[in-house]
Amino acid sequence: MSPVLANNAATTVKFTATYVSGATTWTCSGKHIDNHGTPGSVDNETCLVTGDLTGYVAGTYTGTLGGYAPCADGILPPIGDAIWNSDYPALLGLCSNGWTIVETDNGNGTFTAAITAFYPVP
Repeated sequence: MSPVLANNAATTVKFTATYVSGATTWTCSGKHIDNHGTPGSVDNETCLVTGDLTGYVAGTYTGTLGGYAPCADGILPPIGDAIWNSDYPALLGLCSNGWTIVETDNGNGTFTAAITAFYPVP
């Protein structure tokens, strides 16, 4: 993982992650963007979700600051009330303070999750 200076002077680092969540496996790749001079950072990643997808529903889901502050929470099928933690190794386990997840049914027994998550630190 080597930083790349993007056109907007932000530092972008690519990352991958694979983990098990319940009876599913999430295989993810994405990029962590540190917007220099602007507080916080953002992860953009795409995950292929395989395994027992019972309860997964295609749609767009968001997490906002609320009852779990400083972590954003929202309804994410099939989990229910959920927070999102960073998959970027330098922030591993840090909860997002805002997220959007678009879950798409691929029609072949898998789902794709496109995630945008914001963090209060670079």
